[in-house]
Amino acid sequence: MKLTKKYLEDLKLRDAFNSSHIEGNTLTFGETYCLLLDNKTPNRTVNLRELNEVQNYESAWNLIEKSLNHNKSVSKDLIRDIHFTLTSNIKGIVSGEFRDYDVLVSGSNTIPPAHQNIYPLMDNFLYKFESLNIDSLSVEKKYKAIISFHLEFESIHPFQDGNGRIGRSLMIFQCLQHDLAPLIIKETKRTEYISLVSRSSEEYFKELSVNDTTSLFYDHFKEDIIEESKRFKISQDEPTIESNDDYEIGN
Repeated sequence: MKLTKKYLEDLKLRDAFNSSHIEGNTLTFGETYCLLLDNKTPNRTVNLRELNEVQNYESAWNLIEKSLNHNKSVSKDLIRDIHFTLTSNIKGIVSGEFRDYDVLVSGSNTIPPAHQNIYPLMDNFLYKFESLNIDSLSVEKKYKAIISFHLEFESIHPFQDGNGRIGRSLMIFQCLQHDLAPLIIKETKRTEYISLVSRSSEEYFKELSVNDTTSLFYDHFKEDIIEESKRFKISQDEPTIESNDDYEIGN
């Protein structure tokens, strides 16, 4: 599958804006556009952390595109590498390393797993996803498998910080990897999204499953998937840049 440079830049921009806003970043869509696509900083005083949070999507998406080009599956190494690019130069975050201490999540009714359990939990859940043979599933079941991955990842909370940002970027990566229109969580749906993630964490710690919340999540964001599918199809129909490896996805 091949997608246009224009579409991939648009994805990067929308991922950066929406995901950063979900985490409380105040850069406007126009400021995010100028920063990422024109390399221009806002004409106002902005916290350096906010600038770095958005600028990091440039290197993160370079890595995502290259990983797609080389058909890399989601692994602990890839997850840590993407986390490193997304959280570099952000004070207080240990970039690219799973946490080695226990944490609490603000506003959550659950406590993430003890740090000693991060590696076995990640190994188990990555193996479970790999075993699904996702490409043999129907479109709806593919989306539900990717959503389930996202919700379980957020429940495990493997990093000290930045789990939401990398989790949402991974969800886009997995959609593209399996020839699906990407699911982008809009910042206007922040409240509903956080509520579903919190619900799934409670479900996960009771049953080590997120099946019930997965279906709710899919139903809630189905219209967004349909809307994105139109952009996705147009991009596939447009001429692509055949000679540039950075924009040729998959085989």
